[in-house]
Amino acid sequence: MALADRPPAPPETGPTGSIKWALLASFLFALSTPPAKILSSEQTPLLLCGLFYLGSVFSIIPFIFSSLRKSGRPSREIDTSFCWRTVLLPDNPTKKEILIAIASTAIGGGAAPILLIWGLKRYPASLGSLLMNAEGIVTVLLAWLIFREPLNMRLSTGAVLGAAGCAIASSGEKSHGFSGAIPFFLAAGLWALDSNLLRFLSGWNPLTITLWKGLGSSFLLLPLGLFLTHPPLKMAVIGEALVTGGLGYGLSLILFIRSIRSIGVSTTGAWFSISPFLGAFLSILFLKEPVTRTFYEASAVLFVAVLFLNGPIPRKTPDKLS
Repeated sequence: MALADRPPAPPETGPTGSIKWALLASFLFALSTPPAKILSSEQTPLLLCGLFYLGSVFSIIPFIFSSLRKSGRPSREIDTSFCWRTVLLPDNPTKKEILIAIASTAIGGGAAPILLIWGLKRYPASLGSLLMNAEGIVTVLLAWLIFREPLNMRLSTGAVLGAAGCAIASSGEKSHGFSGAIPFFLAAGLWALDSNLLRFLSGWNPLTITLWKGLGSSFLLLPLGLFLTHPPLKMAVIGEALVTGGLGYGLSLILFIRSIRSIGVSTTGAWFSISPFLGAFLSILFLKEPVTRTFYEASAVLFVAVLFLNGPIPRKTPDKLS
């Protein structure tokens, strides 16, 4: 049964069809881990995530001005209303696409980041980043169970190794153990589902997806966070959260979707899978977290797992939605 009334935009060709967008998206999302860890001790997950996604809305502004400058006409003749329409509204969206966009906002813009911040409040950011490799495992399982993609020996081996690596990482943190790792596993699973949903919106303008995801998430989370008990909001925390969200949740998402349109879902996911390792490295570098034997062991196993999981995915009809 088709999941959308039209296929996603075909991968672009030419100079833009490269890995640079996926790498930049991966780096920016990883860069958000250390400040998210610091901010998690200052404010509740609901308010922080609401501020992150409010910040993501501001990330589209430079792209708006860039598109205006590239129009090739004097500024007084630029049809700004048309430019804003192309950002605010997708091009003839189907009902299924709208439902998918709503689900993506609730899953990837609501539940998943809240779980991540909740986990960071109690767990080292370096090990927590490594645990986000569980996203690759869940992605493979979802592709097999829901999208009917074949599960071969290579992918099965990668999933088993990934589970083993996550188990090593979680068991090594004695003060919290496996229970402290659960929020990371849940967040990784929800973001894996979100990534699979975004493939059906690859025909949309990345700015449109980022805008509505940011607005939907912030309008949902901020009022709820303000209603519930929370520490006093400090201007410094608000500013840092907005910047973190603009880079790690806004600009990163724009580049991630652009990469999907450029090199496809599978290749984008493969390159984005380095984000947990980057996040762990940046956490050790900026937060001065200790590098334990468990960290080395888990990193080695998870790295091998990523190599298995990110090979070519066999499928009968690539990127077909039926």
